[in-house]
Amino acid sequence: MHRSLTGVLAVVLLSGCLHKMGADRVERHGWHRVHAGGEETTYDERFERVGYRLEEVGCDEIAKGEGDPKKPIIVLLHGAGGEGVEMKKAVPLLADSRPAMFWVLRWSPWDRREALVTQLAAGLSRLAECVPGAPGRIVVLGHSAGGVLASLAVGRVVPPRNAPDDWLTVVTIAAPLSGHVRGTDHGPEPAFIFDLANTPDYPPAVPGVRVLHLRTSLPGDVQMTPFVGHVPNDVRVGVPGAPQIDLPEELSHAGALVYVSYLFADGSFSSWLEPRRPDEARQATQSSGKSGGATGIPKRSGRRGARESMRPMTDLLQW
Repeated sequence: MHRSLTGVLAVVLLSGCLHKMGADRVERHGWHRVHAGGEETTYDERFERVGYRLEEVGCDEIAKGEGDPKKPIIVLLHGAGGEGVEMKKAVPLLADSRPAMFWVLRWSPWDRREALVTQLAAGLSRLAECVPGAPGRIVVLGHSAGGVLASLAVGRVVPPRNAPDDWLTVVTIAAPLSGHVRGTDHGPEPAFIFDLANTPDYPPAVPGVRVLHLRTSLPGDVQMTPFVGHVPNDVRVGVPGAPQIDLPEELSHAGALVYVSYLFADGSFSSWLEPRRPDEARQATQSSGKSGGATGIPKRSGRRGARESMRPMTDLLQW
């Protein structure tokens, strides 16, 4: 009798946990529109959930609330760890820079990799289709494992009609493109977090999609430590033809996202997106990660806003 009651209790508790996980997925995961806020605006108050699959949302709803049509449309992907301190800092920075639109795809590392890549690619295609003048202004920032998902999605997005050159820009930040988690046998369709080590060859980007890999390294980012055959920042791994540029080597894994967000918010980020000759891209890849020069790290401009936004950089190096 006691054993039976214990079994029933276990089933009830497990059912409750699974129900909560399902509810969290419905309420939290999916595509969110992010709004600017004031000093008292909390992190979660900035988010407005639009739908789990953006391709199932009407164009009128997607295009609602667009700001200055000359400004970029930002799409941010967090890493497998979810929304940690780096997201709490990066989201307000990007939102308060007043882009035309700001979207975040909240996702679970326990989902199937193929499903996540499909969800992302379909959502980006829908965004380009629905927002007038969006092609050419959409910039995807993929941090950590979010950069892996973005790198896999660049071969599946569908360009809108009459799409201009460079209609979509994808930037990965501290992404473990070579894989990190040691793979185990989790079935034919393992959850993304368990299958990270088994990342297949990255597909070529669809025409009109440009990709840039921003890399972190030791000593700042301990997640880029080599182990048991794993070689982080292998220049042979990534989207074919995409430049690979070293961030300052002192940056931590989390600090890299905030660093890039500062540069994006003050406008100096644009120098990363300038066309490069192949030899310049190789030189950037082989650089030591010091600021300026061939590394592609934008030098601090003389503008007041740029100096102010760069001031907290020393704090990021300690993360």
